[in-house]
Amino acid sequence: MKILLLILPLISNISFAWETDNFSTRVALKKQSADISQENLYRLNNHTNKELEAALAHFNNEINEKRNCNRDSKARIPQLFSIIKNTLGGGFISGALEKWSINKKSKIQYPKLETDIYSALLWNPDPSINFGGIIIGSDKLGHFIDQGYSLFTEYKMSGEITDALKFSEYLEEEEGPYGLRASGVKSYGDLAANYSGFMFYQNLLGGPNPHLSCNEETGKYELVNPVNFADYLNNAMDEGINCSLFYSLPGPVSKYIEEEYKKTNFSPKLKSRWIRRHKTRIFRPAKKGKYDVNQAGKTMYKNLKKLYNEEYSKPENRDLKLNNFCPVENNKCETLVKEPCASYYISPQCYLSVTDTKDYTCTDPEIKRVVLNHQYQDYTYPNSYFTAATGDNKHETGAKQE
Repeated sequence: MKILLLILPLISNISFAWETDNFSTRVALKKQSADISQENLYRLNNHTNKELEAALAHFNNEINEKRNCNRDSKARIPQLFSIIKNTLGGGFISGALEKWSINKKSKIQYPKLETDIYSALLWNPDPSINFGGIIIGSDKLGHFIDQGYSLFTEYKMSGEITDALKFSEYLEEEEGPYGLRASGVKSYGDLAANYSGFMFYQNLLGGPNPHLSCNEETGKYELVNPVNFADYLNNAMDEGINCSLFYSLPGPVSKYIEEEYKKTNFSPKLKSRWIRRHKTRIFRPAKKGKYDVNQAGKTMYKNLKKLYNEEYSKPENRDLKLNNFCPVENNKCETLVKEPCASYYISPQCYLSVTDTKDYTCTDPEIKRVVLNHQYQDYTYPNSYFTAATGDNKHETGAKQE
């Protein structure tokens, strides 16, 4: 028991490093030039594809009758995928790609986090980075690779995407070493990164234009469509838009839950009724006040209003149109709530901010068609999101790396 008591604080301290702050440096991130944010994206793409080639080389170096791409690619969960996961992810606190992104050697540019929105002594939030106009915490890269793989394997084992998504939320809600149980923050941005990572593993060998192919003659894997993160990063991973919760609220979001939440702010009495109706094992009957916003949430809301008064509302920043509540940017949730299976990883706050038609359904996901002609060796990455969002074709072919 003494050993357990000594270990628990250590686990809690580590869990804080998994959270991110998408608010404190938001003005600086929004004002970064398109050249810098695009260069960040190019560097992320370049490094990821080099690591992918290293993973392929690791598999291809030991080709034999029992280990070859012809056999491996037909497996429910190819061995290559775990090699890719361990190459780009792994680690107890954070994955390799996540660590690389905030290492000086990566040359990725982001503003230093001088304080944090949670103001907790033990917290060490990950910094946020602007990748081609999308602001995410560096921790989302870890979720993309590691938890995306977990979601993929759950899907392959159960055959139901909803089962995999429920497992993803279960880790964030109740049993995971991060999320609500560990830090008091239920991050829908994490859930969105998990889902996007799942699509990445789906696209490795699936769909009309997979990233990888199997050379049947040599038995070796080849990288045929290099990865462009513009195909996977979106505003759902931005916790300033896809807001976190600070008490337990199991998904998926439904019209009923959304309306009741709007009317009552999900009071303890309503939650007790919801428990009886849905018989969930995550909600449990509790004393009055059990489901109030926890201290992490109260501090975040307080600091966000302070941040608005001291920085967001300054005359020179008013054109950014940032709010003193979450979502801090308007009109960014409209497209998110229409994404496949959005109700499992888009927050109730995001749903409530949308007045147009919303989609609460979740069916077996079609494998996304990836953008073609990603020639990372000469740094040409078409960025479909950036050009569609801004109409700027200036960065479509990129720039040579230094």
